[in-house]
Amino acid sequence: SGLLLLGAGTDSNEAAALNYTLDAIDIYSNSWGPDDDGRLHPSGPLFIQAVANGVTNGRDGLGAIYSWAGGNGRQHTEEMPGEDNSNYDGWANSRYVNAIAAIGSDGLYSSYSEAGANILVAAPSNSWRYGTSAITTTDIVGYAGYSTDDYAYDFGGTSSACPLFSGVVALILDANENLTWRDVQHILVNSARMNDPNDSSWGINDAGHDVSHKYGFGAVDAGAAVSLAENWTNVDEELNLSFGPFSPSFTIPTSTNTWSEFDVQITDDISLESIDVVV
Repeated sequence: SGLLLLGAGTDSNEAAALNYTLDAIDIYSNSWGPDDDGRLHPSGPLFIQAVANGVTNGRDGLGAIYSWAGGNGRQHTEEMPGEDNSNYDGWANSRYVNAIAAIGSDGLYSSYSEAGANILVAAPSNSWRYGTSAITTTDIVGYAGYSTDDYAYDFGGTSSACPLFSGVVALILDANENLTWRDVQHILVNSARMNDPNDSSWGINDAGHDVSHKYGFGAVDAGAAVSLAENWTNVDEELNLSFGPFSPSFTIPTSTNTWSEFDVQITDDISLESIDVVV
């Protein structure tokens, strides 16, 4: 797998990195993103083309897996002046990537971990709550890393949850190499376990899944995911349909934090995996 720790700087560099040796890399793990400032950050057109190409042509047509740190901007601090949401991140909100939230060793969301409709699942990381543990990992040798020896004992952030998720994906693909990128998502959704069940963010969607904007479909469960992958029957090919355009006479109020809703009419009976909303 490939690991990107920092943004490549330009749209063209990012696109090149995300298609780098596409014939050999199965999983692209991305621990980077825009500033956590509570603003909308759209990605560039070359990034969109690159990840679309990756899921179409990677892994001999089965699709490369793109995992993404959901973002660390939940809290309003001096360094992060706006309470951020992962939906605002034009990289993590792509339907071609898997956006990952962070949970502490107590199973509760890490205080920095951004919520969002785009969050797929949550994976272990550190937390700032008393009594929780951080992640131990290898480190740059010497003083250049997190610590003075070859290991770091206080690693965290969604940048830590993301590669842990990527490791679970590697186990899934090792158990069943014939899975498409969409099958990997289906397996993760169906094997995730509901953590923090008393949190008010949980609801049941129309497919019967427990889902939360804090946790996605729940905490990733490596054992359950691998067991499910071993005897998984691949889903049908993706179906793309177009409806509209819709032009409702609708105003989104600025003085409330409640949902604003309007209806559109869809005439076909389809099962939805994801929706792109372009604003």
